[in-house]
Amino acid sequence: MERKMGALIRVLRSVVVGLAALAGGFAFAVDLPGPLVDTKWLAANLKETDLVVLDVRVEKDLKAFGFIPGSREWDWDSVRVDRTVDGVALESIVPTREQFEALMKKLGVGNGNAVVIAALSHNPSSFTMGTRAYWTFKYFGHDKVAILDGGVAKWAAEKRETMAAAQPPVKAGDFRVREVRSNLLALTPDVVSAVQKKDVQLVDGRTAEFYLGEKKKDYVYAKGHIPGAKLVPNPDIMDPKSYTFRSVAELKEVFAKNGVDPMRPAITYCDSGHLSTGAWFVAHELLGNEKVRLYDGSMHEWTKDAKRPVTTSRE
Repeated sequence: MERKMGALIRVLRSVVVGLAALAGGFAFAVDLPGPLVDTKWLAANLKETDLVVLDVRVEKDLKAFGFIPGSREWDWDSVRVDRTVDGVALESIVPTREQFEALMKKLGVGNGNAVVIAALSHNPSSFTMGTRAYWTFKYFGHDKVAILDGGVAKWAAEKRETMAAAQPPVKAGDFRVREVRSNLLALTPDVVSAVQKKDVQLVDGRTAEFYLGEKKKDYVYAKGHIPGAKLVPNPDIMDPKSYTFRSVAELKEVFAKNGVDPMRPAITYCDSGHLSTGAWFVAHELLGNEKVRLYDGSMHEWTKDAKRPVTTSRE
């Protein structure tokens, strides 16, 4: 009996040693602290092998502020695509599952990677390029994603190291879309229902001049806003001095003063589904309201049909 017990103990010891050695060969994913990371956290974790920093900017801003070391350039023009949906030709909307997978592979992203989105964040437009990229990851089921609060502008303002160019990925990624979260996306029939029933809040994420019809984008075919929508101006969620999101208390106040309950069901929209991801991010990710969706087609899609109502009056 003692001889058998000794043999069993030796086997168990070898198994434990083997498992320990095996575990040493794995690279465990870095833990993101939440939907936002600050510059201090990123600086401390920048060399983690499973962390990917994706810099989202437009071509004209390639020389602005430099790039965070090791970051990869995600061209804003590839964040969204032009495609036909249900027979309607639409501009700048979410890519297909296959298109997003191909893009992430090209950027060297895998399902095991923690992704930090680093937009420039030097103005309200670039600020919400980060939230749009973030929303796209969440829509395609990837939860290991966060936004660099303050973006590259804050990183540079703190005199942290920057590079003249982004770093191409060493190899292609193996990213696969495991889930498409349709609950994050509102379609035109959902907006029609919200207008008619008034049971879902409509939140316009543009500025007042577009909301009131004083200005209009070329790809929007009628001035004004969707009836019943409340205006939460995109610039108001951003602290203009630090380039960061305003505090949770301040964000709740921004929503409240504009007549929006951030905890009730809502659909956010703008002209093209870009700026309005800021309001979506605040309500859904920072305030925890899971009943907030993005109308990706926004005013571009809404005004393609002249029969759909648009108003320039203050709601």
